[in-house]
Amino acid sequence: MKNKLRSRWPLLFSFALVILFISYYFYIQSASPSIRNSFIMTYGILGIVSMVFLALYIVRKNIFCFRLGPAQSWLQAHIYIGIISLVIILMHSGFNFTGIFSIVFLVLFILVIASGIVGTLIYKTIPLSLTKYGRDIKPENETITDMEKHLSEADQLVSRTSDEFREIYKKTIRPFLKSKRTSWEYLFMEESELIRKRKDMMENCKHLVPAGDIYDINILSSMLLEREKLSFVWSKKKLLKIWLNFHLPLSTAMITMSLIHILAISYY
Repeated sequence: MKNKLRSRWPLLFSFALVILFISYYFYIQSASPSIRNSFIMTYGILGIVSMVFLALYIVRKNIFCFRLGPAQSWLQAHIYIGIISLVIILMHSGFNFTGIFSIVFLVLFILVIASGIVGTLIYKTIPLSLTKYGRDIKPENETITDMEKHLSEADQLVSRTSDEFREIYKKTIRPFLKSKRTSWEYLFMEESELIRKRKDMMENCKHLVPAGDIYDINILSSMLLEREKLSFVWSKKKLLKIWLNFHLPLSTAMITMSLIHILAISYY
């Protein structure tokens, strides 16, 4: 049922756009001022409703203890309705933006939509634990502490191995255990792909160490993979924080300008 709902969003999106453009055709063809005003008012109300729904997504995303539908379905709805709301606002204005207020509002809306698309790309590579089990994710300081612990334990483990193993560890393996920066590969790779890549790297290292170090390199491999999972989640959280600091203020400014516009129309 959930998959059917997600698969139908593109169809619902296309249907809504067709209806909107048909309505806009009748709007521009109408010579009656009262009918045209009715269309403008309807587009305005639809725009307000769509913005309210977009704001509700933030509420849904931060509620983990209540099941209000799959997060993925909400995300898809947020994306499609965001694009539809832009079309509605353009129709509401008659594709005519004059004055500083209107131009600033349009620019804000486009920036919000664009940043939303970027956010979608980010979420596509985020582990399920960040979206479904958000309250179980360790705080940033604990994650960094655990990463440092893996590094310390790895150093102690390798200190008891052969010279060949220590050299391979120093040049090939330790850089991945030591780095805490948001690596570009973390931004564009899924967690499963990253883990597979690290496993392949450790398998190649096994062929280079003496036979007596195989047991230790297997233990080290487990440490590296666990550290990579922590680092992956940490980098995603950091990226999400940067993105939210950009997307949320823009969205708030856009909603505020919408409220000002509604109050101004109501007053005058």
